[in-house]
Amino acid sequence: MFDRFYTTASNNYLLLACILSSILVPLNSTMIASALPEIGKTFNVSLSFLTIYLIDAYLLVNILLQAVAGRMGDIYGRHIVLNVAHSLIILGSLFALVKFSFSLLVVGRILVAAGGSIIVPNTIALICETQNNIRKTYMLGIANSAFCFSAGFGPLIGGIITHLYGWQSIFLINIPFLLFSWSLIIKKESFKNETIKRTTENFSSSTFITKKIYKNYQFIIGNALIFTQNVILYGLLIAVPFLLSTAFNENSFETGRIIFLMTIFMAIFTFLMTQVRSESRNVFFLLVEIFSTFTGLVLLYFSLKVVSLDILLIALCLIGASIGAGYASAQSLILSASLPECRGFVSGITSMIRYLGGITGITIFSIISATLNIENIIMQSRICALIYACISAFTLLVLLALVLTNLKKDNDNFLIPTLN
Repeated sequence: MFDRFYTTASNNYLLLACILSSILVPLNSTMIASALPEIGKTFNVSLSFLTIYLIDAYLLVNILLQAVAGRMGDIYGRHIVLNVAHSLIILGSLFALVKFSFSLLVVGRILVAAGGSIIVPNTIALICETQNNIRKTYMLGIANSAFCFSAGFGPLIGGIITHLYGWQSIFLINIPFLLFSWSLIIKKESFKNETIKRTTENFSSSTFITKKIYKNYQFIIGNALIFTQNVILYGLLIAVPFLLSTAFNENSFETGRIIFLMTIFMAIFTFLMTQVRSESRNVFFLLVEIFSTFTGLVLLYFSLKVVSLDILLIALCLIGASIGAGYASAQSLILSASLPECRGFVSGITSMIRYLGGITGITIFSIISATLNIENIIMQSRICALIYACISAFTLLVLLALVLTNLKKDNDNFLIPTLN
C-alpha cells in the first residue's frame, strides 16, 4: 500500500488547476459541433466525414484511454501524468490551428482527446487523495457540476466563438486556460510532500484489488446507473434541438434557453447530492433517482403525444435533475467501493462508461432518425423517449435485483460508506 501527503497550502491551487483543465474535456467534446459546417467548407469535406474523424474519434480515444490513464496515475503519480496530459492538449491545439491540413486537424483532435482522457480520472482521484471527507464531497460537487455545465454549454459557446472569430478559435481557447493550469501543476512543489512507496508487492496486490473491483456490487450498480443516465442525456441533447425547432417552431435562442434550463437543474442537483452526508444516503437514493428519470421520460412521451411545450419543459427539468442527482450518488458509491491505490483506475472506468453511454444514446437517435423523415420528428422523438424509458426501467429492475440479492448476503453493504 502506498500513501500520499500533500501540502495544505498548495491543495486549493492544485485542485483549481486540475478542475479548470478537466472541464475543457466535455467542453471540447460538444463545442466543435457548432463549428463543423465551417470546417467542412474550409476543407471541402462532408458532415458525415467530419463527424467520424472529429467527434467519433474524440469519443473513441476517451473510451480507450480513460481507464489506462487513471491506472498510470496510480502507478507513476499524478504529477507526471498531469504534466504529460497538458503537453498533449497544448500540442494538439496547436496542430489543429494549421488551416491547410485536415490530417493535422485530426491528429490535433486526437492529441487533445488523449490529454483529456488523462486529466479527468486523475483529477477525481486527486480530489479523493488530497481532501478530508467534508472538503472531498464539496470539491466533488464543484467538479461534477462544472462537467455538467461545460458539456451543456459547449454548442452555445462553440457557435458564438466560431461566428465571431472563426472555427480555429475553438482550439485556440484551450491554450490560455491550459497554460495557467499547467503553471500550477508543473511545479514539483505542489506535490513536494507526496510520498509514494512502490514495490513489486504493491503492484501485485493492486492488480488483485483491480480484479476484485469488477465483482463488487456497488461498483456494478454505480456504473450501470451512469451508463443509463448518459444514454438518456446525450440522446436528448441531440434530439431536443431538432424537436424544438421542427415541431414547436422555436428559434435557436429559445432552444438554447430550454437546454440551458435542463443543464442548470442537472448541475444544481449534482452539487446538492454530493453534499448529502453518507449516513443518510443509501442505495435507495439510486433507485429513486433512476425511477425519477423513468417518470420524466414517460412525461416526455406524453408531452409529445399531446404536443405540449409546457409539459415537455417540466419533463426535461425532471430528467435533468434526476440525472444530475443520480450521477453524484453513483460516483460516491463507486469511489467508496475502491481502495486509495486504485482510485485513478476506478475513476477512469467510470469516465469510460460515461462516454460509452453517450455514444449509445446518440446511436439510438441516429438509427431512429435514419428510418424516418425529418417531417416525422415528433414520431422519432416519441420512439426515442419510449426506448430510453425502457432502458431506464430495465436498469431499475436490474439494480433492484442486485440490491435485494446482496442485502440477503450482507446487510452492512447496503449502506454507502463514507469516502476514505
